[in-house]
Amino acid sequence: MTFGSTTLKQVYDNFGADIKMTLNPFVFGSETSLSCFDEASPCTLEQESMNVISNNTQDVYVPWLSCMDSNSDNIDLCCSQAGIDLPAKTAPPAILDSFFQADSPISGTPTVYVNGKSVKTSYSAIQRALCKADSSLSGCSKELPLDADVEVPEAQFCTKPIVTEV
Repeated sequence: MTFGSTTLKQVYDNFGADIKMTLNPFVFGSETSLSCFDEASPCTLEQESMNVISNNTQDVYVPWLSCMDSNSDNIDLCCSQAGIDLPAKTAPPAILDSFFQADSPISGTPTVYVNGKSVKTSYSAIQRALCKADSSLSGCSKELPLDADVEVPEAQFCTKPIVTEV
C-alpha cells in the first residue's frame, strides 16, 4: 500500500495486526540507475525505507513510515519513536531487487490493493474493501473518522516514466 500518511495511520490504528500491510517505496530503474518520484537518485530516503521495512516487523515499520510522512522525513525523530537504529543509506542488491519486483506492476503512487484488487485511497474505501473481505476484523466496527472519504489529491499522484526503445 502506498497512500497518504493520514490514511496510513488511520488504517493501522483501526486494523493494526489484524491485516498484513505491504508497503513499498516506489522505485524503478535498476540498481545502478535508481529512480523514484520524490527525490533525486540515488533515492536515499526510499532506500532507508526499504531497509526499515525489510529488517523490521509491521508493528515497527508502519508507525515509522507514518512518522516519516507526517514529520517532513525527520529520520532521527522517527527512528527514536520506533526504537530502531538509523537505517543504512543504501539498500543491498537483494533488497533493491525485491522492491523492483514488487513495484513492477505499480504504475503510480498512491496505489492501494486489498487482496489484489485496486482500491481508492480514502480510508472509507479501504475500510469497505477490508471489511468485505473479512467482516470480523476489529476495524470494521469502528466509527469512521470525519475525513474518511478524503482521497489523496491528484496533484500528489505520480507515474513512472514510459520507456520506449528506439
